[in-house]
Amino acid sequence: MEEGPASPDAEGPASPTEQCPASPSANRVETIEDVDMRPSSQIEVAAPRFSWPTANITRADPQEIIEQEKKTGYLARGLADNMALRDRFMEMVKGDVQALYRNRAVYANTSVKELTETPISVFQKIPMMRSSVIDYFGRLVHESAHSSFSRMEKAAYKSNNSLRNAIEEIFVTLQPSLLTINSCELYIEMLQSLCRVASELIGMNKDRPCFSHNKNPEDQYHTLRRAESVATFLKFVDFVIVQLANMDKAEEIIVSILRLEGPSIKLEWLWTHIVHNFTGTIVANIFSAGLHRFKNFFLKTYSANYLKGMRQRDFQVWHHAYVNLFNFISHKHKFRLREVVRIAYQDGLQSKLGENGFYEDFSLPFIFKLASSSPTVLHFILDSLKDLVTPVNVLKATQQLNTIPTTYILPEQR
Repeated sequence: MEEGPASPDAEGPASPTEQCPASPSANRVETIEDVDMRPSSQIEVAAPRFSWPTANITRADPQEIIEQEKKTGYLARGLADNMALRDRFMEMVKGDVQALYRNRAVYANTSVKELTETPISVFQKIPMMRSSVIDYFGRLVHESAHSSFSRMEKAAYKSNNSLRNAIEEIFVTLQPSLLTINSCELYIEMLQSLCRVASELIGMNKDRPCFSHNKNPEDQYHTLRRAESVATFLKFVDFVIVQLANMDKAEEIIVSILRLEGPSIKLEWLWTHIVHNFTGTIVANIFSAGLHRFKNFFLKTYSANYLKGMRQRDFQVWHHAYVNLFNFISHKHKFRLREVVRIAYQDGLQSKLGENGFYEDFSLPFIFKLASSSPTVLHFILDSLKDLVTPVNVLKATQQLNTIPTTYILPEQR
């Protein structure tokens, strides 16, 4: 019995074989749906019947082609020049920081032009290497500071001014370029690079004779800035902080510096300088910086266990550095910081319960966390809020604390 034409709804074989050709029956006209359902390897491509229309194609101007080739050549040459510039710069930064403290000149006997020309060009022409230029700037500061401290310790120590002049020239020359850049990310990156240099400076010099009686950060700061190169370095730090403050990024200044601090990076002496020069900015934002960091950490980790342990360790390291800074400011600028804490406490009392089950303002939980982090901070907070602690306020604070697990408030058990 002969089979009729295949029904459009009939299922074909799972895969075409020689016994089951993929071509449709000759008794039926293919539809668009049939073609769409066929494997692409079996679709027959017909020869084109018509050529593409050419009447409306605009031919390129020969002069434009020449200009484009020139431009391409310029780009290629520019890339080659930048690669050569990068290679020259990398030659200048070979070796480790330890080599700068071995009383064998690395940069000191080099001319100011040789010390400054290449790194300045790299900073201006190769944006991705700006942090490397800051590191190089720090190397010059290291060697010059070593020379200055050696001169303090040994009156007969000889040194020249080329390093100090080069450091000053790099700082002065880069300022106009930086003023044209409105990038918070760039300035944060530069600030963190400068902070790493600051940590290296105290790490490399704290055990030398001229620091023997200067063990606290404030005394170390006063000794370090006696070196002319360190004074210029601090001007650079101030310049970057001013740019960030002008962008209303005061909290980012605090958070980004504290994020670096840890067992291997110590920045207490630099904080002494920053708090002294930017007292209003730092004191006004120190509480809010910690508050927002704490709130973000809680909201990101409370409902998700993903990387919770790692984030908690990172936050604890950050919070430890934050408490040290808060404690330092509470000693130096007690009355200013007291007013900041009082305002935050009163704002927290007015907080409303949000749809997510937590209060919108985390000021009260964060104040409790601060108080539980350090006996000194606890005493400062109690002294600041003693006239505001009433039964009604205690009840409001208790209601807010009950919405947050105690593991987020109390110190980590060791």
